[in-house]
Amino acid sequence: MQSKEGKIVHSCISTALLDFYHLRSNYSTRVVLHSRDSSGKHVHALSAALDLVNIIKVEAIIGAQTGMEANLLADLGEDVEIPVLSLSQPGLARHLTDRNPIFVAVTQDETVLVAGITALTEMFIWRDVILLYERTEHAGDLIPSLINSFQGKKMNIVFTSTISASSTTEQIIEELQKLKALETTVFVVHISHFLVPRFFMNAKKLGMMSEGYAWVLTTSLNFLNSMESSVIESMQGVLGLKSRIPTSRSLHNLTSRLRRKFYIEASHMEVQELSADEIWAYDATWVLAEAVDRSWIKISTRLNQKDYKDTESFKLGGVLLEEILQSRIKGVSGEIQYSEQKLIAGKLDIVNVIGKGERRVGVLTFEEEKTKESQPLKNKRKLLSTSDLETVIWPGGVGLCGRINCRMESELTTTNVKCSGKKMIKNTGYGINVVRQVPTSTG
Repeated sequence: MQSKEGKIVHSCISTALLDFYHLRSNYSTRVVLHSRDSSGKHVHALSAALDLVNIIKVEAIIGAQTGMEANLLADLGEDVEIPVLSLSQPGLARHLTDRNPIFVAVTQDETVLVAGITALTEMFIWRDVILLYERTEHAGDLIPSLINSFQGKKMNIVFTSTISASSTTEQIIEELQKLKALETTVFVVHISHFLVPRFFMNAKKLGMMSEGYAWVLTTSLNFLNSMESSVIESMQGVLGLKSRIPTSRSLHNLTSRLRRKFYIEASHMEVQELSADEIWAYDATWVLAEAVDRSWIKISTRLNQKDYKDTESFKLGGVLLEEILQSRIKGVSGEIQYSEQKLIAGKLDIVNVIGKGERRVGVLTFEEEKTKESQPLKNKRKLLSTSDLETVIWPGGVGLCGRINCRMESELTTTNVKCSGKKMIKNTGYGINVVRQVPTSTG
C-alpha cells in the first residue's frame, strides 16, 4: 500500500476491526486481516489474490484497484466461492454482479452518477456539449448510456473525443488543441483518476481553464482530497458530483483518530478528511465482521443437526454472502445495505472545485423505481433535487448566481448498462480469514 489513499484505506479496515471487537468482545469468531500490495499491476494483483486464497486460505477478499483487477478478483472469487467486496468503481461492479453472484460493490454505483450528470447538465440549459472519455475495456458500455441519457433530454453532443491511460503528454495536448479549436466550450469528461492530473494540468497550460469554458467531470469527485495541490489548482471551476456522507460524531471521531495515527506514524502525510470510499471501506469491514459471526452460528447449527464434528473444513462461501446481503447497519457513512450486491445510497452532492478543495453548491436525491420485472438491472433511477443550486464559480473565477429552481427529474434506464472506472488505491486487496474461538468456562 504505497499510495496515500491505499494507506488510509488499509487503516480504515484495520481500525474497523479493532472498533468492532472492542464492542463485541464476547463474539466467538475473529476476522484476521491479511494485506497484499499489487503496486498497481494487474498480474501482481492476481498473484497476490491467489496467494491469499491458496496459502492463507482466506474466507473473503476486500479490494480491486482498477476495473481489470475487479474482473480478476470477481472471477477468482466465483471459482473458489469466496465473497469479493469491491472497492473499484461501481459501474463495473454493476455488470460484475450480474455475471458474478458472489461479488459485492461497496462504493457508489456509477450508473447513478450518469443520471446525476444528465440532470446537472440540464440545469444550465446546455444544448451543445463536447464529450471526452477514456478508452477502456468497458467504456463502450457506459458511454452509449450517457449519450442516450443526453439525447433523451434533447442535448446535442457535437463532438466526441477519446484518450487512454497510455496516451503520452504530447497526445493529450494534441487532443486538447483539437477541442480548443471548436466553437463549443462546454465539456463533459469521463476519465479515470489516474488521468485527471495530466489532463487538467495540460488543459490549464493551453488556456482552457479560463473564462468562457465549462467542465463537468462524470466520475465521482470522492478522490479529490488525495490529489496534489497543483492538480487541484489546475481544476479550479470544474463541476461534478460527490457521494454524500452526512457529518456525525462517529465520522469526526474516526477522522480525528486516523489523523492522529498518521501524524505519529507518517508525519509527512496529512489527513484532512476521509473520502467517501475510505469511509465505505470502514463500514464494509464492519458489515463483514458481523456477517462472519452470524454465518458461523448458522453453519454450526446445520453441522450439529447432521452430527458433523469438523467445522474447520466447512467453507463459509455462499452462507457468508447471504449474511452480507441481508445486513443493514447504521455505519459511519449512514445506513448501509448491499441488498442487490451493491451499495444502496440515496444522495449526491453537486460540488464545485474552488480553492484548496471543493464547495457544495447543491444536492441531488435519487430513488430506484422498480419495473414489473422487479429485476435490478431493469430498474430506473429517478433523481430529484432537494435544494436550489447555489452560485457556481466557473473557470476564470466567473460566478453564476445559481438560485435556479433545479427541482427536476432525470431518469436513466439501466438495462444492460456496464460501466467501469479506476481508483487511486494502490493495493490489490485484503484477505479476510476467520479464526474460530472456543469459549472456555471457569469456576
